Amino acid sequence: MNALNTLWLGTRAAIFWVGFAISTLLAGLLTPLAWLFPLKYRYPATTLWNCFNRWWLEVTCGVKYQVIGRENIPTDSAFIIMANHQSTWETFAIPVFFRNN
Repeated sequence: MNALNTLWLGTRAAIFWVGFAISTLLAGLLTPLAWLFPLKYRYPATTLWNCFNRWWLEVTCGVKYQVIGRENIPTDSAFIIMANHQSTWETFAIPVFFRNN
């Protein structure tokens, strides 16, 4: 990898982290207000942080995803989501892909 490419990747990562820090500060300040509302409004409001950061990661760093096997998730019973903690990506993705209905 040449020096220019390395600089570009570092710049993209830095831009992501600036947006991530700002969104985290805003979410940290606004999320306590969500407790004033019922769960059906509170959950979507608090997962906006996840949605934004997943989108921001795709825009700034080009991270793409594909969900395979969604049709195998039971719709008529409870299920458990287990992550193996490979990265921070799970923090953004799980609440977005498996919404509380």
